[in-house]
Order: sequence, then structure tokens, then C-alpha cells
Amino acid sequence: MRLTAFVLLLSLLFSGCSKTEEKREVLPVEGKWTLLYFSSGSDQEIFNKDEIIWEFNKYDELIVTINIVLPPDSQLPIKQSGTYPYVASKKVISIEGTQYAVQRTDNVLILDHNSAAGGTRLQFELTE
Repeated sequence: MRLTAFVLLLSLLFSGCSKTEEKREVLPVEGKWTLLYFSSGSDQEIFNKDEIIWEFNKYDELIVTINIVLPPDSQLPIKQSGTYPYVASKKVISIEGTQYAVQRTDNVLILDHNSAAGGTRLQFELTE
């Protein structure tokens, strides 16, 4: 009986989380973000809280929720609600084939695709 209990205890200990799961690094983009500002060249779009939400999860999925009707001339890189794959590191993220520099300070996230030369810039506020 003791041997059975000991074997059961050992199997429970070794069936827990793997070391890769325990040591997984949380990326700066992970979380639920409200899009507040978008610019592309001289075009600018400003949004209210919770009108457009981008949620980056730990499974490399971006879940976009658009709660407004976008103007037909909107230059946003993603114009439809849905789930999109992303690849990220601490400083760079690739979404739909476009790479953005990642800047995060507390509750603000900025994704920049060469905005100094007329590229795009998205500014988010953390919602959760």
C-alpha cells in the first residue's frame, strides 16, 4: 500500500507543468488594449475607449474586436473583428506581414512601423 501511494505521489509530481511553461516570458504586448490613436503619414484617426480592442494572448493570437463602423477611407491595418496570428519579441512584433517596433510604458503600448518616414503608428491603452 505504501509503495502504491509513493508511486502515485511521484507520478503527480512529475505530471505537472513542464519547465518551458514555467519559464515562459510574458511579452510586453500581451494583454487587452484599447486603440486610441492611429496615424499613417498625414492621416490620423482617434478612437474612444473600447471602440477598438486588440487582445494579444499567450498563444500568439491577436483577437481584434471592432465595436464601431469604420469610415470607408480608414487606413487601419486591421479593419475587421477576428483572430490574427502574431510573432513577437520584446522589441518587435509582426502582424499580417508587417513588422512594428514595440514600445511599452506602464499602461501605454505603441506599435510603430517607420512612422518617421510616413509609416504607421498605433497607440493603445491597457484595458485589463
